[in-house]
Amino acid sequence: PLVHAVRSAEPLSPIVVSYEDQPGNDWQSLFHLTQGTLPSSPPGYLDGSVDEVYVVASGTSFYNQCFPSGTIDFAFSATAMHWLTRLPAPIPDALHSACTQHAPTREAFAAQAAEDWRRIMLMRARELRPGGQMVVANFAKDQAGRFLGQSAPRVKES
Repeated sequence: PLVHAVRSAEPLSPIVVSYEDQPGNDWQSLFHLTQGTLPSSPPGYLDGSVDEVYVVASGTSFYNQCFPSGTIDFAFSATAMHWLTRLPAPIPDALHSACTQHAPTREAFAAQAAEDWRRIMLMRARELRPGGQMVVANFAKDQAGRFLGQSAPRVKES
C-alpha cells in the first residue's frame, strides 16, 4: 500500500491520510477498511505496523477547498467527476448524459463539466504543496463514442 511506500521513503515523517467525499458517504465502511476490520478485507494500514499514521475525513464538497493551502503532497481521485455542481439541462432521451443524442443537452453538459473541472483543479492547486502531485482516474468517452457500460460488442439475436 501507499502508506508503506511513503514510510519507506520518509521513515521519520508523520503520514496523514485525508479522505474527502460527500457528507452522505458511508464513512463507517471507510474507517473499517483503514482498520482492516471489514470481513474479507485486506489488512488495514492502521493495524500498528506503521507508526505515526493518521486518518482524517472531510465531508466538504470537492468544489471547495477541503484542506489548508500547500499541505497536500499527493492527491488521488477516482470516478468522481460525473458529479456536477448543477444539472445544466434536462436529459430528454436517455437515463444519463453520456447516452444522450440531443446536441443541446450534450453541449450544456460539456460546458458545465468544463466549468466544474476548472473549479476543482483550482481548489486542488491551492491544496497541493509545491512539487505535490495529483492523479485522477476518470470515466471518459473515446473518439468512437464508446464508454463504460456502452462499449460491449452487440450480440445478434438468432
